[in-house]
Amino acid sequence: MGEIVALIGPTGAGKTVQGDRLAEALGWTHISTGRALRQDPTMEQHLRSGGLAPSTEVYRILLAAVQQAPVDRTIILDGFPRLVEQAKWLDAQDQVWHRHLRCVVVLDIDQATSEARLLARGRSDDNLSALRRKWQEYRQITQPVEAYYEQQGKLVTVDGRGSIEDVNERLRTALS
Repeated sequence: MGEIVALIGPTGAGKTVQGDRLAEALGWTHISTGRALRQDPTMEQHLRSGGLAPSTEVYRILLAAVQQAPVDRTIILDGFPRLVEQAKWLDAQDQVWHRHLRCVVVLDIDQATSEARLLARGRSDDNLSALRRKWQEYRQITQPVEAYYEQQGKLVTVDGRGSIEDVNERLRTALS
């Protein structure tokens, strides 16, 4: 049975960048939920407005991506799960996907660092009001996911501040 490692954290924590780096360095398959959703024509406009994608759409996109991943590779998910209901859905996929969830890694950053990173990135949904709304949503709906996995003993917290290289080194150490 293969493994899944999930990267979660607030907007701007570096989940996609770190997922790309881990996949390249370790030979894993990286599935960026946000990237996949932005490439989907039915979801692109919805996400541009700064809204969260409906869980049914996220499940649809994840199922398709996982089916394409080699069975013998660890999958690194970034930006998923964002809701406790999604965490429970992911837990139920063990038998379907023939993979078990190894751990959920929180890339922990503060709001000021997040805003500075994202405003520099300059994506259309990276405006100050959207970022603040995403932080509020993170606190309300995603932080309970952290508690859910902490109770299972699957939560790992990594300091997401600093350079890409520094964060990657901390992340790889935490996963070893």
